[in-house]
Amino acid sequence: MRYKFKTGDQKKFLNSVKEKLGFSWENIASDFGLSGRTLRDWRNEKLLGQGNVLIKLSKKAGIFLPPVIEEKEEWWSARAWSARASVIRMKMYGPPGTPAGRSKGGKMSQLYRKLYPERYIGTNVVLRNTFNFPENSVALAEFIGIMLGDGGVGKYQAVITLGAKADKGYVNYVVSLMNSLFGVKPSLFKRENVVAIHISGIELIEFLLTKGLCIGSKLRANIGLPDWIIENLDYSKACIRGLVDTDGCFFKHKYQVREKQYEYKKIAFVSYIPQLMADVRKQLLLLGFNPKIQGEKRLFLYNQSEAMRYLEEIGTSNPKNSERWK
Repeated sequence: MRYKFKTGDQKKFLNSVKEKLGFSWENIASDFGLSGRTLRDWRNEKLLGQGNVLIKLSKKAGIFLPPVIEEKEEWWSARAWSARASVIRMKMYGPPGTPAGRSKGGKMSQLYRKLYPERYIGTNVVLRNTFNFPENSVALAEFIGIMLGDGGVGKYQAVITLGAKADKGYVNYVVSLMNSLFGVKPSLFKRENVVAIHISGIELIEFLLTKGLCIGSKLRANIGLPDWIIENLDYSKACIRGLVDTDGCFFKHKYQVREKQYEYKKIAFVSYIPQLMADVRKQLLLLGFNPKIQGEKRLFLYNQSEAMRYLEEIGTSNPKNSERWK
């Protein structure tokens, strides 16, 4: 039990005990398994003293206890404060166990994770990714080309979908490229014959939108090459490389004339997006190539010397393309 005295009586009693015994607070406290700090807190009336200890001190020092005006159970203050805390919590997070309460609690939790992420390091709590946002570069232009080809942007994540077998070597390249650009390693999800490369973050999506990508259907948006890429031929080369590595292919055209076999190396690019097809054709013309459009959705470099020059000047990051020309 805890004893409550009239204000000032507990302090006066303990000071008299200390003076009568002639010991330090630490020495007195050690006889009762307490710390000196505890006795000082009792003396300063920050805490109510334990009744059994106060009685023993009274007998040891020969000093009468002051009149006790109330006895309180152990941990009485914890129960009092917990009641107050529950009221405060209700105001902050809403009633527990209700949809409104859970929703409010979840939003507050998200806010704290955003404001104080260092508090959650080393826990199982999922934190927001911290991204690098690179300046315009050849690497970023190639990534934009990959996204314009086999990529898609949602409200919260960007996804690139590649063939699990045909693009096996290319998947590693794309993951490394994204990691080097944004400082975050993307997640891989495999299903049947495809691999989906995911990278999530609202801030990243906002950044990608400023670089010319769009949320949702690229076809409905009739998306084209971003201006910052069109205005720089080195960026144009890198972006076209990303596009052809995803929505194009290297192939060999084989045919026979009078029992003689002919074989020519060629490049194809396919897109159902009119503006994107027009922009790619225009940039290839500016780079000195002579692309041919077939049926509005297919672009070819038919001339073998042009195809070889493409490989030399623009190149490919997808190993399957090089393999097809061997």
